[in-house]
Amino acid sequence: MPPGGFARALAFGCSPWAPDGGRTVEDHRRLALALARWILGQGYWPCLPHLYAPQFLDDADADERALGLAWGRAWLRDCRVVFWTHPEGRPSAGMREELALAEGWRLPIYFVPPGVLAGSWAEAVSRGSMPGT
Repeated sequence: MPPGGFARALAFGCSPWAPDGGRTVEDHRRLALALARWILGQGYWPCLPHLYAPQFLDDADADERALGLAWGRAWLRDCRVVFWTHPEGRPSAGMREELALAEGWRLPIYFVPPGVLAGSWAEAVSRGSMPGT
């Protein structure tokens, strides 16, 4: 049994995915992994659909992208809290849509500065030395 048992609430992780400001999808994937690990450390089960959906959905296909976005919204609705991060401290357009939904559903929303994610695990991810990176 995991520490704290299985009775953790779901927490939605919101971070950029598309390339921006000189950062690549890979850079954003690593940031999302660090956010997921941080959320887990806060005692929640992390829900980051943008980490999972690209594994089996084609973002370049309009129908599959729409399916992924709908899945993300459904997952967001099941969460108890939202944690978001961005290297520049401002949400991207897609993130703003998710945050607006969360706000409308009265979910607590918290910004996590990227520096908070800069623990040993996040540093290992940025070096590419963690499994799956």
